[in-house]
Amino acid sequence: HLVRPAMIHAIKELIGPVTERALKIAMTVTESLVRKDFALDPEEQNLRAASFHMMRAMTAGMAMITCRDPLASTMHANLAQAFSSSLRSSAGTPELKQMIEEASSTIT
Repeated sequence: HLVRPAMIHAIKELIGPVTERALKIAMTVTESLVRKDFALDPEEQNLRAASFHMMRAMTAGMAMITCRDPLASTMHANLAQAFSSSLRSSAGTPELKQMIEEASSTIT
């Protein structure tokens, strides 16, 4: 009830910047590599297919590498906030704060 929305919010928060950055890098690298590798190939379709596959693989890899740590910390913060707001009547006790911190750390 609280975990799924917190994780979805964290993903939505990071997906735009991470994807944009990964696309920029992958596009630059792919363009230069494919132009060099297929400079003498008369078939444009070979160049297009190689570009497509390389872009897809590089973008996915870059996005995964780039977002792993920020996604974990954002999920942790969102879960802690969701747990705190759900238990706001007794959220002031140090024991409860520690339990919330441990629960959000365990989940992420």
